[in-house]
Amino acid sequence: MPKNNLRSIRKAYDEVTDKEYDAEVLLKGREEAFEVREIFTRDGIRPVCTECFQPLMISHRKKHLFLSHKPKYGPCDLKSGVWSKSEEESYYNAIATREGPRHKYLKNLIGERLSKVEGVEVNSISIDNKFIIREDGKRRPDVYCRYKGKELVFEIQISHLSLRYILGRHDFYKEHGIYLIWILDDIDVKNQDRFELDIKYLTSYKNFFLLQEESEEFNLLCRYKSVRIDDLEVRSKWKKKFIMLSDLKFDFQKHEVYWYDFGLEEQRAKDRLPELRKIKEEKDERQKQRLERIKKKEVVEFFKRELLEIWVKGSHPYYPIDHFLSYTFTQEQNEYLNSLLKLSSDNKKFKGEAILVHCVLHRNDPEFLDIILFSDFIDLDVNDTGKSNTSLFQAFYIKRSKYSLEGYWWSLFKRGYKLKDTDISFLRKEVLRFLDEKEFERRLLVFHTYEQLSSLGDELMSTANENRELLYTLYSTKINKPYGWRISFKQLVDVIIKTYPSQWPLVRVAYEHFHGIWDDVINNDHTGMVSRNLQSIENRNITLDYYVLQLVQTLYPELKEPIEGLWKKYRVTDGHWTSEI
Repeated sequence: MPKNNLRSIRKAYDEVTDKEYDAEVLLKGREEAFEVREIFTRDGIRPVCTECFQPLMISHRKKHLFLSHKPKYGPCDLKSGVWSKSEEESYYNAIATREGPRHKYLKNLIGERLSKVEGVEVNSISIDNKFIIREDGKRRPDVYCRYKGKELVFEIQISHLSLRYILGRHDFYKEHGIYLIWILDDIDVKNQDRFELDIKYLTSYKNFFLLQEESEEFNLLCRYKSVRIDDLEVRSKWKKKFIMLSDLKFDFQKHEVYWYDFGLEEQRAKDRLPELRKIKEEKDERQKQRLERIKKKEVVEFFKRELLEIWVKGSHPYYPIDHFLSYTFTQEQNEYLNSLLKLSSDNKKFKGEAILVHCVLHRNDPEFLDIILFSDFIDLDVNDTGKSNTSLFQAFYIKRSKYSLEGYWWSLFKRGYKLKDTDISFLRKEVLRFLDEKEFERRLLVFHTYEQLSSLGDELMSTANENRELLYTLYSTKINKPYGWRISFKQLVDVIIKTYPSQWPLVRVAYEHFHGIWDDVINNDHTGMVSRNLQSIENRNITLDYYVLQLVQTLYPELKEPIEGLWKKYRVTDGHWTSEI
């Protein structure tokens, strides 16, 4: 850099040719540099700064030519020298990436998809060619549009940027009422780097956005931290949601855009804690007093009466019934209690309906259901329908808005529930009322999986529920046609690698094992998409989940041997320990 008041600029945008130049290349040779200077003097090129877009001039010192800002023009971070050397290097790397094929592809795809979104002014869409000029500077976003009267800009980030650069963009757009959406190319929420943390903590919402490329419409994948209260503690967990532009929310005071408001939900949860703690203290005290009163009573007879009271009056249990059944009662006492209740008896009906079916359909008794259904020590016939022919499965589905169903599904199948043809017909009819055949396929496969895992414990059921996309993909390979998916096997490679990379080793094993699918995918990779994805995933450190491996080996024993080979190639963890390669 020349040692005078003029700071050299490495990258410049030429308004004449509409290209970006590297000044160190353009002005490298002495003879060539003075030829460029002559062209500049004749107005053959008009270089401007890539950061502030103010005109640049060709300066020289001791026969060395370089680009610099004109002395009396407005402020610019590159001109002022406020950036450190590493920040400046990061900036120029980002400029180089902006002209790369991946960056160009994404911004053109965003512009194309925005043109199909209702509410977007099509004539307002600008792809890397609109300057937003204000008194304190100007910016050229990757994509700009007007949506329902609001100005939106999209900044695509493939390379890492300094916090100073990020804040500069964020503050400029926010100051002038423009909504900025950062589009990331990839994100590992469990291992966020410095750049991703800088983006997350820009706002209190903690949302990441990625473009859903395989969709025909403008869809984003939002990764967000969901808040919940667990054991009277406020906790959070990363979740994901596919959203459209119309799903986004706009903070008109802060001029920020989000889908899930982490800050608001976290504060609401914290505000609820005192009330929940008080409720628990009162409940514990009532439980203590009640247990003291029943010490001299016959325990089995007492619990029978209490269960009936819950059924008749819908009262809340103030004591841990399942704890007594599991740890306090002897086997003989449990058998005696079941002989009194007779819930597994064929004649235990209520107005012609099986007692649990009636409870789900016509009563608001979640406490009774929890005790009866979740306890392994109360005998129960979950397949009984009574005279109504309405199964317990159908009853829960009909009343799904009242119950948190995932736990009930697991308990139902753990109790030995068998899906009936009438259940499948019912499920198809219910799903197709609002959704399509693919969604029906997905739900049916999940239920069949629960049925298959019914005797193997909650961990595998939970793992199956959290890895549904893997279930759809593996079953598709076994039957040799996409099941629950609307895309081909080749397109699935792109989706799995980009969205569910930790599942890819298992998917590839299935592709290679079933029906020659892998050979077909490779032989038909005319565009090179599969090869590029394979190259990208080879450079990533993938850790496999122990329970996912157990799940796949349980559902597909024919894949046991190739899956065992993955233990030698990848690290495996169950959340508490991690194997070494």
